[in-house]
Amino acid sequence: MPDSFRSFINKFKPVKLPLTISIYSITVKDLIQVDDKSSDTLYIKGNESIYEILNDTTDFYYLITCQPADAYVPILNIYNKKGEKLSSESLVVRGCGGGPGIEYCSSTAIIKNDLTIYCADTTKSFEYDSIMRPIPNSRQVICLYKDGKINPDGTINMSDEKRKKIE
Repeated sequence: MPDSFRSFINKFKPVKLPLTISIYSITVKDLIQVDDKSSDTLYIKGNESIYEILNDTTDFYYLITCQPADAYVPILNIYNKKGEKLSSESLVVRGCGGGPGIEYCSSTAIIKNDLTIYCADTTKSFEYDSIMRPIPNSRQVICLYKDGKINPDGTINMSDEKRKKIE
């Protein structure tokens, strides 16, 4: 393993499985910003930040980085023992975003002990009229989700986005 990669992974906070990440709980204080002039840029994009590493590093390094958006978007990156990136997957389905009519939004990712992954964005919203008043009985709760698994070869297989109306 290159010394630059060892230095890079040592900056991540170790976490245990199962892991639940709510994107709205990630703050700038939780992250380490990447110096564009450091060797970290060999392994991470300049706009991403260092976040967490899964404790189980037997076969691979499971690193979670974050990209800035309305909230920080966690990304699972899997590297082999030589520091080569094998796969990468956003842990957000679509992201809630802002806009009129949204009362509540939640975006969560879960990585279980068996390395299965579940990501869901749940939104409670309503339709509104031309002067931005809520239309009675138009409230709905929608869950967008995807699931998948980290494969034994270090790749990630995720389903396409699915949609479920809750109310």
